[in-house]
Amino acid sequence: LGQVTYEYSNEVKKDLAVAAKPGFGQLAKPNSQIAVVLSKGPAPISIPSVVGLNNEAAVTALSEAGFKTVTVISQFSSTIASGVIISQTPAALSEHLPKTEIILTVSKGVRPVTVPNIIGLTKNAGIEALATARLNYEIIGSTTCTNGYKKNTRKISQQSVIAGNKVSPNTVIGFVVTAICKR
Repeated sequence: LGQVTYEYSNEVKKDLAVAAKPGFGQLAKPNSQIAVVLSKGPAPISIPSVVGLNNEAAVTALSEAGFKTVTVISQFSSTIASGVIISQTPAALSEHLPKTEIILTVSKGVRPVTVPNIIGLTKNAGIEALATARLNYEIIGSTTCTNGYKKNTRKISQQSVIAGNKVSPNTVIGFVVTAICKR
């Protein structure tokens, strides 16, 4: 055997002959050297930067670059809009084989918050409960005592979003404050 060299080949599997001299099917003189070119397998390719693209565009860009195995995971982000790529592994512009798995992290947007039950609370307690849940408020109605009745206390009797629902932070929750009257 003579000189052995290696070259990348998308068609010939790694360590198999790509070429030989004399060529395949040609006869060689006895005791002559045969030069062989072996395959290194597919050439590494550069991973495109897809951070900041939407999920569909990112997967398309990676596929067009030659990468076929793309795994997408999701996580909440308070700064990146839903559906936008936050990060990628391996890093952009690094060289890898086409069979390399690319992992993309896509934003699910802001983590929703749970609306607390504020019915039966005083106005101030209701406002505090909403603030703790990272929600805003609006008083959308109130009642007063009439006909000689005196206000004993004021409690929240209705809220605009049902307790337990998930909403975006800073959503405005409206409520009605009702006077509880006595003689």
